[in-house]
Amino acid sequence: MISIGIKSALKNMLIKVHLWKPVEFFIMCLSVILYKIAGIKLFEIDQQLYWSARSTAQEPPFQKEDPYYKYYDSCILDEIRDLKEIETILEVGCYTGKMLSLIQKEFYQREITGCDIGSEQLLLCRNKTNLADVGLVQCDAAFLPFKNNTFDLVLTSTCLQHIPDSSITQTIGELNRVGKRHLLLAECYIRHLPAGKKFQLLSSNYYYMHEYEKLLRKTSFNKVKNYGMPDENNVNRYSIFVYKKNIEV
Repeated sequence: MISIGIKSALKNMLIKVHLWKPVEFFIMCLSVILYKIAGIKLFEIDQQLYWSARSTAQEPPFQKEDPYYKYYDSCILDEIRDLKEIETILEVGCYTGKMLSLIQKEFYQREITGCDIGSEQLLLCRNKTNLADVGLVQCDAAFLPFKNNTFDLVLTSTCLQHIPDSSITQTIGELNRVGKRHLLLAECYIRHLPAGKKFQLLSSNYYYMHEYEKLLRKTSFNKVKNYGMPDENNVNRYSIFVYKKNIEV
C-alpha cells in the first residue's frame, strides 16, 4: 500500500509530462482489482484526518448547488416521519451537522444525539444555532459509548461507506446493540450503482462497498424496505435501508 503523499508527488510529476491521464486510469484499474480480490486499498488514507481537513463552517458547495441533495434529504425525513414510537434518535457519523440540523428542526420534541469521530466536526455542529441542545459525542462508530437498546432510531447518512472493511462488521454490531426499534441507513450501495459509478467508487481511497443486506442479516433487525434514490440521469447515487428490530415480548 502506498501513502497519499507519494501518490500526490507522482501525480504532479506525470502531469508535467502529460502522462497523468493514462497512468491514472491504470491506477484506478489496479485499485479495483486489489480491492475486489484482496480487500486492499492501494492508497491508504487516515479517515479521521481526511474528514477533519474537509470540515468547514459552510456545507460543501456541491451539496448546496446540486438539487439532488434536497431530494436526498427529503427521502430521509419522509422515512423518519413514517416510523412509529420514536422518542430518541441517534445519528452516527453526523459530520458537521447538516442532517442532524434538519432532523432537529422537524423533530425537536424528540431527544436527539449525534456522534462523530472528529472533534472539529462536532465543534461545527455545536455552532449551528438549532443544535445547541442536541447531545454530541466524539467516538468511533465501531465502539459506541451508549447502553444497549438506548435509541428508538439509529440513523447513518453517508457514514458507513467510509468505514473500512476491517471495521464494518463491528460497526453494524454496535448499531444493532444501541438501537431499540428502527434502523435507517442512507449509503452508497454497490448493487444499485451502474458499472461506471461502481468502478469510480471501488477505485477511491475513501469509499468501501459494503453488502449491507448481508451484514444486517446477522443482527436483530428485520428488513422493511430498500430502494435506490435516482438522480436526473436515473443513477442511484445513494440507497435507503429501513429495518425494524425484532423485539422480544
